[in-house]
Amino acid sequence: ENIFALKFAQIKDVNFGTSEAEGYASRLASSLKENCPETWTLEAAQEQLTKTFGQKYKIERCVGTGTVAQTFLAKDENGKEVCIKLIHKGITVEKISADKEKFIEIIKASATSQNEKEFLIKNMENIAQGVIEEVDLSNEMKAAEKLVKVTKQAQVVKPIEIKDNIYVMEKANGVNLKSLNEFMAKISEISPDYGKKE
Repeated sequence: ENIFALKFAQIKDVNFGTSEAEGYASRLASSLKENCPETWTLEAAQEQLTKTFGQKYKIERCVGTGTVAQTFLAKDENGKEVCIKLIHKGITVEKISADKEKFIEIIKASATSQNEKEFLIKNMENIAQGVIEEVDLSNEMKAAEKLVKVTKQAQVVKPIEIKDNIYVMEKANGVNLKSLNEFMAKISEISPDYGKKE
């Protein structure tokens, strides 16, 4: 309905004015971490991919969904696994601008002070600019290329190509956030002091 309802809630350090509201925002952000809705079916994503790249990539499954995009595991024509990122259907610069204005109206109607209103509107403007940049996947690819050049220790996922705002990158080995959280919860059950400083 409004992309900024998600984005705003995911920012845990936003001062909403009361500890109750902050707690709600934190709980909401936590619940949204792996529950963003998908807008691309595998069939529709493959159709878009084929339209853009021909038979070069074959999608296997969705591996992640965020507020602005979905990422799919695919294989290239040589059988090598890659990840492909597609912006959600309906996410456009025009929608982002309209959603921003609607959210600012909510802020104006619900802020309890002029300072709170100015603070939240400033945050909204900053978030909106970030989302506009985020939906242009060439920005992500450029950032990844820079990171690859300057990173010496960590293995950085290398970009492969981008066309019609469909971003193809190397597949990174690892675990998803949900699995990591479940693992850390189990560790905390076994050893409650794990990770705490003495």
